[in-house]
Order: sequence, then structure tokens, then C-alpha cells
Amino acid sequence: MKTAKVIKILDKYSILINYGRTKGATIGENVQVVEIGPEITDPDSGKSLGTLDHIKDVLQIQEVFDEFSICKKKAEVNFASFVDPFKQAEKIYSEQALLVNKEQITKIQRPQNNIINLGDTVKIL
Repeated sequence: MKTAKVIKILDKYSILINYGRTKGATIGENVQVVEIGPEITDPDSGKSLGTLDHIKDVLQIQEVFDEFSICKKKAEVNFASFVDPFKQAEKIYSEQALLVNKEQITKIQRPQNNIINLGDTVKIL
């Protein structure tokens, strides 16, 4: 997976990342700003399986330059419910508890900071 970094915060709507045309960036491409979490290892092999990262936000590349791109958050608004209140409502899902052995629960301190900072890791989706 390709990664980049947040290199500038332009305003409360736009950031720059060091991923541009020369590295394959395209307009409309989605990226995740993440906080790298603790490493997870396979208990049998001891092999690293990656990190349990926290996704701060999902953004979209809006402008591409040779060595960097401008990213913004795009929200989808469904106007159907405003126009026709009889349209089918969106489904809502909730979490349900699993039947697990409570003695085997492992507490992991996962990052929870949602504030985007300079130097944050960006995963290219």
C-alpha cells in the first residue's frame, strides 16, 4: 500500500500531501489520514501482522501537482428524503455482543485522536 504524509494544512477544508502526479496520484482518488497504532503479532509464528491504526478521516484528492496533491473531505448528501418523505429510509445498524471467553479479552490501547496534524501518515486507497 502506498503511503504519504500531510505536509501543509491550508485551511479547515484543505490539506497538502506529498503524493503527486510523479507517484501516480489522480483526481478523485481516496486517501485515509491515519494515526499509526500498536503492532499486532501472530501468536503462533511471532510474525508481525501490521498495526492497529486509527483512521482520522477519509479524504479525496481534488487537485494534483507534480510532487503533491490537495485533499478535501467530500460529503454525500441524499436529497431524496427532502423531496419525497415516503422514500425508503436508510438502514441503521447497531453492534451486537459476541459470545466470547471474557478471560481471553486483550485490552489494546488504540489511538483515538481525530485531529489532523502535519506529518500524519496518509494511506492511499
